[in-house]
Amino acid sequence: LTTLMNERASIGGGMGMGGDLIGGNLTKLLDRYYINGKPAREDSNARQKLAEYYSRLKSIELSGNRIMSAISQGGMPGPESSTLKLSIGLLMQEMAAFCMQLQGPFGTALDDNAFMAGLFQEMYLGIPAIRIAGGTDEVQRNIIGERMLGLPAEQRVDKGIPFNEIPTSARVA
Repeated sequence: LTTLMNERASIGGGMGMGGDLIGGNLTKLLDRYYINGKPAREDSNARQKLAEYYSRLKSIELSGNRIMSAISQGGMPGPESSTLKLSIGLLMQEMAAFCMQLQGPFGTALDDNAFMAGLFQEMYLGIPAIRIAGGTDEVQRNIIGERMLGLPAEQRVDKGIPFNEIPTSARVA
């Protein structure tokens, strides 16, 4: 359990997925690509997305700093690291998809010679693995519900039974 909490904290608190990298490159992308014949930077929807992503990244960064500060003072990462991990995974996937969409048909190509050498495509393809590491999104939602919101835990029929004694099709009780 402690290992998983530390893994969540490192992903949630340390921006382990390159949010700063993709966020900084998004502005370059808006200058390079066009929407309806104008630079994407001039498109109100694209600017709104950029502002949304920036504010979400900043919120994640500041919350991550609080968690890392608590850890540096000897504390343990708590359930709030689950909210960060969940937020980061979803945000990175949204941002990568938006960047690929801006690139049009070229957004589907994973090519070392492409603009930014396929950074957004690699990010989009790699995010599902990050969303599984340290506990899936569903696990994070359970942690948030149970530990932060005080919701009852899911029923477990195997609670209190050693793993090697849990009935399976090969080992019927």
